[in-house]
Amino acid sequence: MPLFRRRERRTATGAISDHDAAASRNAARDLELALREANHHIGQLEAEVTRLSRTAANAHEQAAQRALDDLAEAVATPLAHLIGQQAILATATSELTAQDVAVVAGQILRALERAGVQLHGAVDETVPFDPAIHLVVGDGQAPSVGAPVVIRSPGVSGPSGRLARKAAVVPA
Repeated sequence: MPLFRRRERRTATGAISDHDAAASRNAARDLELALREANHHIGQLEAEVTRLSRTAANAHEQAAQRALDDLAEAVATPLAHLIGQQAILATATSELTAQDVAVVAGQILRALERAGVQLHGAVDETVPFDPAIHLVVGDGQAPSVGAPVVIRSPGVSGPSGRLARKAAVVPA
């Protein structure tokens, strides 16, 4: 006769044996562990989806900024010329409908400013020379840094602040 006898699965009263109860507890622990692991994996996947969404949004925003910077660069020279002409026509006394040109230039300028394009300096404004943002025009030599210069057409930068065109200047 064996020292230990296995209890029957069900006792005479229909109760579950100790062995079956232990097996059920082990199975429940295994299921709880699997559920915790699955929840952890779901959390990792949710974090990855959030990260990828942010990355995509940043990439989209950067592409939009590049497009606006490209726009600013494309219109920088004509815009600067229009602004210069607007200033010249504002002081001229002629039959030319300068108002029409000025209105169009103003509309273009306002539209571009709403898109984030920025002008730097005003026509006929005297400022200290900075070769990083000023381009000397005409026959004159470049003045020393900090020397007074007069702006002939403003500088232009895009929404990101990248300089698209230096301000055209002449020595004062």
